[in-house]
Amino acid sequence: MLKNRGNTVRISIYAIVILLSAYLIFSGKVELDPVYTRAFVIITSLIIANTGILASREIDVIAAKMTKKFKSIKRISMLLVAITFLVSIAMTNDASLLILVPITVEIGIISRKSLLNTIIMQIIAANVGSMLTPFGNPQNIIIFLRYHLTATNFIAGAFPAFAISTILLFTFTFFLVKDGKLKTNYKAKKPHMPLFYSSLFIFVIDVIGMLLSYSEYFFLAMIAFSILILAFVRIPGSKRLGTLSRIDILLILIFFIVFMIFGSLSSVIPLPKNSSFLYQFIYAILISQVISNVPASVLLKTFNFIPLLWGVNIGGNGSVIASLANVIGLRQTKDKRKYTLFLKTSFLFLIINAAIAAIIISL
Repeated sequence: MLKNRGNTVRISIYAIVILLSAYLIFSGKVELDPVYTRAFVIITSLIIANTGILASREIDVIAAKMTKKFKSIKRISMLLVAITFLVSIAMTNDASLLILVPITVEIGIISRKSLLNTIIMQIIAANVGSMLTPFGNPQNIIIFLRYHLTATNFIAGAFPAFAISTILLFTFTFFLVKDGKLKTNYKAKKPHMPLFYSSLFIFVIDVIGMLLSYSEYFFLAMIAFSILILAFVRIPGSKRLGTLSRIDILLILIFFIVFMIFGSLSSVIPLPKNSSFLYQFIYAILISQVISNVPASVLLKTFNFIPLLWGVNIGGNGSVIASLANVIGLRQTKDKRKYTLFLKTSFLFLIINAAIAAIIISL
């Protein structure tokens, strides 16, 4: 009864958002910038492809095999943070957390150990790793498309901030995570390999299509293809269309609203005209703390490439809402101390990271 009521409320919210968005667009009160429209379609395709990868459980198996080799909390934490970091480079920050944080939680339950510090460092690792690639997170996709960059130019621009953040990430992990004995007998369920390979194929094609500037119609076709796969694949133990129902529609709608509303606001809200790289860098960090880094990257479209890229990526740390990845990571653990400990760690990381990057960007 409660489940049906929850579904009704959720569907009602979706309907209201869609109708309101349609009204604003067709009434002419809101105009969708072609760059944001294309970014939204790409992100949607990536989210749906990630759904299939996660549902297949293959990455769970890979991670489970790796964790069995370690018996130390510090070693397993360094490994989990490193895997999260690498997956966020290869895929997206959200996907890395959705895949790996549940494994960390399960290892903590099995071993009766608190791995909250590890989870917090995984969240930071997802923000750090994803800043290197054009497809690592939504704000990078926006910036990559807006400034008409090549993958080489983007990575070259992001690398200095990425290098600083990476050194800090593993330094923080080493000193903040306390050592101890750990039993890692996590057993993953049998994966659905056809779903894994087909979803991974679509994800890779999406990335290639973005880098080669394919049209929106290409990504719409990939979305349709992904939905068909999820609709017809049935994982053992799940209901009919159960895999399709895993698509995070609310997350997709959030991105749609962000691009629609903040893309329009950027044309009417006065933005700072100071062209100083240092000023724009600090401003991007501060506004990310308040409205999140994806809306910030949409709103600050008059900023220079480097300070905006560094600002919204480094600014993903700090407050809980600074990055959607923070929310996704924290909501997967029930530890009552999660928000207090996250804010202490994340803000300290942000302050040190921003200070070093500010010195470099002002040279």
